[in-house]
Amino acid sequence: MSTSRLAAGSLAKRKSFEPLLDEEGTNLPALLNELNRDQLADLVERLKKVLSGIEQVKVSKPRAGQQENVNYALKERMPYQGRNGSSLFDIPSWMLSEGTRRITAIFALLAHDPPPSLLCIEEVENGLDPWTIVTVLQALRSAVDAGTQVIITSHSPWLIDQVDLQDILLVERVKGTTQYRRFADKEEAKQFASDVPPGARYVNLE
Repeated sequence: MSTSRLAAGSLAKRKSFEPLLDEEGTNLPALLNELNRDQLADLVERLKKVLSGIEQVKVSKPRAGQQENVNYALKERMPYQGRNGSSLFDIPSWMLSEGTRRITAIFALLAHDPPPSLLCIEEVENGLDPWTIVTVLQALRSAVDAGTQVIITSHSPWLIDQVDLQDILLVERVKGTTQYRRFADKEEAKQFASDVPPGARYVNLE
């Protein structure tokens, strides 16, 4: 997903042949428009686990009869005029952090019914703090249990410490070809004690 394209906006509805979310995340507003009230509530609850002040997700509407891009905003409760309590304010997509745009897209996919059958995420850790990464991984594990195939690429030893050793594939370039093999099957990885986590094994391979 491109963090800049996640904030660029899209037509209000995706075409029937398009994926739920395109490779760059451009059509996120269209995906959000497909969520019904319960699914939007599910999305908000997922977001609140890492952004406690978020209370709504809002998608703008095109002018009547116009084919124009729409965009989304998160509504966050903030202090309003000192002691006068708090109020909801729109935070448009272009003002959100890169990490917030990414988790909004990921959680929107997981809230959609039906969810995607295949979800591929490149370097899911980008722009996210460690606590948020753990929350996202938990959500993705639940999606796997529900039948979604999830493939994540990462260069983070810390992230793969959070993943079962048997679920890690090592991708290597060998003599001009790309090879895939289970990390647990690599002889160098087997040399470590059983309590050494995958990330520590990876960075200390001979």
